[in-house]
This record gives sequence, structure tokens and C-alpha cells, in this order.
Amino acid sequence: HTQHGHLPPRMALSPEEDKEVRAWLGVIGNMLQAEPFTVWSTTFMREHCGSFDGAEENKLEHTELHAQFQDEVERRIGEAVQGTDVDLEVLMQRLPAFMKSAHVDEDPAVHEAIETLTSLSDFQSFKAAMLVTRQEGSGSVEVGAGSLGDVSAGETEKEIQQWIELAQAMDAASEGWTDLVTKSWMCMSKRPAPNAKSPNDIIVRYVIDMDLPPEHVVNLMADYGERRRAYDENYASGERLRSFPVPASGGRDTVEKIKMKWPYLMRLAGAPETMTVRCVVRENQPGKGETTLVV
Repeated sequence: HTQHGHLPPRMALSPEEDKEVRAWLGVIGNMLQAEPFTVWSTTFMREHCGSFDGAEENKLEHTELHAQFQDEVERRIGEAVQGTDVDLEVLMQRLPAFMKSAHVDEDPAVHEAIETLTSLSDFQSFKAAMLVTRQEGSGSVEVGAGSLGDVSAGETEKEIQQWIELAQAMDAASEGWTDLVTKSWMCMSKRPAPNAKSPNDIIVRYVIDMDLPPEHVVNLMADYGERRRAYDENYASGERLRSFPVPASGGRDTVEKIKMKWPYLMRLAGAPETMTVRCVVRENQPGKGETTLVV
């Protein structure tokens, strides 16, 4: 089993040991990237994601599914290294020292193996991946960067007003919402959008409780610069593609290309690693002292 080594971790590796670990991880990573494994893992998540509802309380069924997933991944890893010189116990002993290498991410297969070995036993990562799979359903949403940057300022104002009115109408509707995440500091729920044409046409509602002024919370949610990495562990980098004029009342309107660094299971569930988003902030809308954020 990948999680049960008996050798104490190594603090440093010789060049020969480093080379050996890299080769061993490559064997495992190639298996993880191959079609048989990705088909099995994706099928497993799609078949079982329906029982996950985002509540903080973890059900016995969920931990049993995680154990099934972990056991099968470990079985497949063991099968992949049969007939090779890979020593899993020695590999896990050397892995902490190897991960300090400056060039550890150069080989995608090596990176995939490290992500799997270090996150496989993490139930919260497994649960998050299941929730993403459930939310995505059977479809996917693709947004082109061009469509986000070709809207005139006038059309943007119309769209913002439409979203404000839609948000107010949806917030007033007490029925039709399905809880996605329920935590002490945040609740998230969804419902089909008006005139929805596919399962992906949904309205998502957040209620966030933070010990910060509202304008600071908006800045946290709308900031795609370098400082986001200080509080968002999944954020890698961002590039501003375009800026639009904003009204005198204040705000921002930008198109950003952002890169995420999701845990292995989140990537397996289909979470996109690169996204192009348009972020619009309007101060004093819909009323004085209120702020509207559209992403």
C-alpha cells in the first residue's frame, strides 16, 4: 500500500537515488495518465457522485467510497510496478526529500504520480472532486476568450442590470434551490436558470460570512493578481487580457486569463486548469453603499 511505509523519511538524496525515484515515479505516472486508468476513475466518480451533497457532515457511505477508490488505485499502482525494480516502500521513504527538488515538475508523469501518492488518502480532496463531478453532470461548459472581450461598454451595463434583476428575483424565490456546499462560513446552492436549455444553465447563490467590510470581501473575490496566491491555494497565476472603462461611481471591468493548480482528484473530476473570465465590479449598485460583482 502506498500509504503504509515503515522506513523513516530521508532528508536528502544522492544523485543516483534522485534519478531512481524519478524513474519509479515515471512508471506510476504513465499508468495514471493511460486511458484504462482515466476511464475507470472518471466512471467511478460519475457513478457515485450523486450521493455527495456538500454538507459538512460526512456520511459513512462517503468514507466507504473513498476507501474503495483508494484501495483500487493502490491495487493498480501495485499492478503497474510488478516486474519492475520499483520499491514502493523505499519510494515513499525518499519522496519527501525528492519533492524539494527544483525540477520536480518537469515531467508530467512524475508530477501526476506525486500528486496521487500525496493526496490519495485525503478524504476532503476526494469529496471536493466528487462535488465537482456532480456539479458538472454529463456536460461541460466552454467559454471562448473572444466572446468575453468583444462586448461594448453599453452592452455590459445592460447585462449587469439584467444580472442584478435576475439575482434579486432568484433570491426572492424560496423554492427550487438545491444545496451544494454548507459550511460555517459559506453556503452555496443552485437552481435551474430561467428558460434553461441544458443542465449546465444554472444559477448559483452564495452566502458568505467574513469578518471583513463588504468592499474587502468583493476585492478578495475579484482579485486575480499575484496577491491572490497568498490566500487562494489553488491559484497559480493570472494575466490581464483587456480592461474596459468603468462609470464614475467606481468599479472595474477586466478580462483575465487565470491558471489554477488543482489537486490531482480535482483535475481528474474535470476542473479546468486554465480559464478566461470577465470580472465586473460596480460600486453603489443596485443601491448606494452596495456593490455588485459579476464574473
